[in-house]
Amino acid sequence: MIRMLSWKSRLTIRVTSDLLLILLLHSSYFIIKVLRHKQLGLHFNDDTIKLPLKADTISTSGVGLYSYSLPVLTVSSIYFQMRLLLPQIIGVELIIAVCRRFVTNKTNEWRQTFFFMYNFVVTFLIAAGVSLLLTMLIKYTFGRLRPHFLDVCQPDVLPSAAKLYVDSYTCRGTNKRAVSNAFLSFLSAHASSSAVGVTYAVLYLQQRVHLRIAPLVRPLIQTIYICSCFFVVFTRFTDFKHHATDLIGGLFLGFLCAIVFFLHHLNDTTNGTLTQLEHTEPVFHYGDHAGEHRGMETTRAFCA
Repeated sequence: MIRMLSWKSRLTIRVTSDLLLILLLHSSYFIIKVLRHKQLGLHFNDDTIKLPLKADTISTSGVGLYSYSLPVLTVSSIYFQMRLLLPQIIGVELIIAVCRRFVTNKTNEWRQTFFFMYNFVVTFLIAAGVSLLLTMLIKYTFGRLRPHFLDVCQPDVLPSAAKLYVDSYTCRGTNKRAVSNAFLSFLSAHASSSAVGVTYAVLYLQQRVHLRIAPLVRPLIQTIYICSCFFVVFTRFTDFKHHATDLIGGLFLGFLCAIVFFLHHLNDTTNGTLTQLEHTEPVFHYGDHAGEHRGMETTRAFCA
């Protein structure tokens, strides 16, 4: 039935379904936040929740901007002279299209470039959306008391009960938003968001950028990305916002989502060329015809 539709109809269905899925996944953040968090019991002699409340080194909006923009930031060492601060994915794919256009003299390179850019960007947005959805579900289903819980909550307990486990109490803290957030330590949204963005960006560079004239540029950029991710994670620990296991869990979730969607979804849209990153022939080269065969079936795979 799908194959009986015209090419434009299939393209419209594909783009519309992708956009709806992305919107649904990311709107889950706001939908789940409306729910009430799980009431957790506590030991008042637990030293891990007695740390003071500190301001965020990196805010939630800041880490969102970082994790979502990183995969589309400019690889400035490659694209600096052409247009600073253009998206990384768009910049790299346009360079590849220009190189192919002059080498192969084909007129459909720009359309293929659009499909490459679309697939890379949409796959990342879906991976980030799934990571965000799972993070919020885990937070509100299981939760955990943050290291600054007692400072924020100020529970109404008697001194004689200071060493007892209590599962029924009332927080007297005046900052209601901070009190509600104090129950949602596990797992770290900062860690999962950073991990999915960095992992996807590193995989993208590994697959699409191969510079023979400057072979250390790509691993240098990848190392900077990875270090920036760990910096974000460490600030959550030093700001007393999360326990170490919260951060490890967030890193693992983000890493897993990026890996699964990068390999699985892009494998379908490029006829399996991305399933084995170490064994595929490089796409982005200077002075040769490597990668010419790639993308020739992109249009058909995109709308199939």
